[in-house]
Amino acid sequence: MIDKIKFWLIPQGWLDLYRKIRYGNTFSSRNETESKYIKVTDKQKLSLLKNKHKGERCFILASGPSISRQDLTKLRNEHCIAVSQFFLHPQIDIIQPGYHCFAPQHAPFDDETNKIIFDNYKKHYTFPVKTFIGTTDFQYSYYNFLKRNPDYKVDSYFIDYTGNTDIDENNYNNPGIWDITKNPFSIRTVIYEAIQVADYMGFREIYLLGVDHDYLKDIDRTTNHHFYDEARSFSDNDHLKAITLEDWFLIYHSRWKHYRLMKKYLNSKNVQIFNATPDSMVDVFPRVSLESVINS
Repeated sequence: MIDKIKFWLIPQGWLDLYRKIRYGNTFSSRNETESKYIKVTDKQKLSLLKNKHKGERCFILASGPSISRQDLTKLRNEHCIAVSQFFLHPQIDIIQPGYHCFAPQHAPFDDETNKIIFDNYKKHYTFPVKTFIGTTDFQYSYYNFLKRNPDYKVDSYFIDYTGNTDIDENNYNNPGIWDITKNPFSIRTVIYEAIQVADYMGFREIYLLGVDHDYLKDIDRTTNHHFYDEARSFSDNDHLKAITLEDWFLIYHSRWKHYRLMKKYLNSKNVQIFNATPDSMVDVFPRVSLESVINS
């Protein structure tokens, strides 16, 4: 109760209320600088990357099967943001991404899964990489795991997704939901987070690789939906089997809508997203080939 009184006696509380009235339920009612899950020092560290790559281009490297058919050695000297378990890629030592993104951990995954992930992370990232870690109040979040296991020595940049809202027609053009040091819009795939990070660091051109998003082509497929053999990591078969066809339709509809709104907002800032994923189902962004981009 005392904390709530303190919060509403300072101007920030009234400012957040004003934002909530004007933009809708975009900002959390809690004191962002005193989050239970993300410390002030974590957010200050994150803020140091604001516009670090203003006007440059980057490549988001996802884990769809199609990426195994591309020659990624061409990205050796490019700015790359890898996601999820991309560090299992056989060309990781050549590409050497400078950045990595993890989406918030969720049920049914737990610390056993976390250990597998970060054991592989430690094994394959033998070079410096800044790692953006989305987190919520989930008991087995990456945030909690790394705080309990500092020996992994991950150069972490935590992003707080606790209680955040979806991007929609009413808030997509509000810069506040794009600020990863505050309350960025909720993510339905780690690609959202990578796009938020790329925008925050000031990249002007964003290229998507390995973003197949093609589950609807083979709805019964619960294996081989990554470029790597799941035996090297862990399987999410049980998680995928629990998703009904109706739910998949809803997921796809929401994801395409969100991508459209991201594109609309970023284009208004003269930021372009391109899909360089062969055979990707995502038709929201202009399609390009990796070869044409590198050769240009």
